[in-house]
Amino acid sequence: MTKAGAIVYIDGINFYRRALEKSPYKWLDLGLMCSLILRNYQVEKIVYFTANIKSPPHDQTQAQRQQIYLRALSTLPNLELVLGTFRSETVKMPFHPWQYDLQGNPKTVKVWRFKEKGSDVNLATHLLVDAFERNYEFQFVLTADSDLVAPINAVKNHLQRPIGIILPTERNSKQLKQIADPYVFHVRKGVLANSQFPTELSDAIGSFSKPKTW
Repeated sequence: MTKAGAIVYIDGINFYRRALEKSPYKWLDLGLMCSLILRNYQVEKIVYFTANIKSPPHDQTQAQRQQIYLRALSTLPNLELVLGTFRSETVKMPFHPWQYDLQGNPKTVKVWRFKEKGSDVNLATHLLVDAFERNYEFQFVLTADSDLVAPINAVKNHLQRPIGIILPTERNSKQLKQIADPYVFHVRKGVLANSQFPTELSDAIGSFSKPKTW
């Protein structure tokens, strides 16, 4: 029996924060992971949306580790990388719990705020164009970001195309689950554990290895 063709759009930063940041599974083969989750589909393409991060002073190799991982992803023949931008800025934020000065005004502290820009728009644009052009039988979005409900709804109800959600953890997102029903999947720890790249990889440039620390 021929499997239906599918494309997977991965909201990279959201996926990392929800499923990978505190896990030992960061050296993740996204192609293998998607094939394990979508066993009844032929995953024809994966589009990975992220941004080049900047290393903080306390972790000078963070950006370097990300580049090594992106290099690993580039060995997957059916994966396309789409980059947004990563911005850092200082802002004043109120204390938690609230504290007040003698005049009754909330006390604030200056903090670093890191923001990824562009990935949501990039993902939504690719999603809608592929749906409009009917490039794939099925489309799946890996995210827990409810901001993407609108373009997913447009694909399903306005363009009348089959679309599903892969949630980054075993927890449900009510809005996303409802809009993508019945095509709802989860990234489980067992799948992450079984979808790791080999420690040593090679590409056209040469050999490289999984970072020793993360």
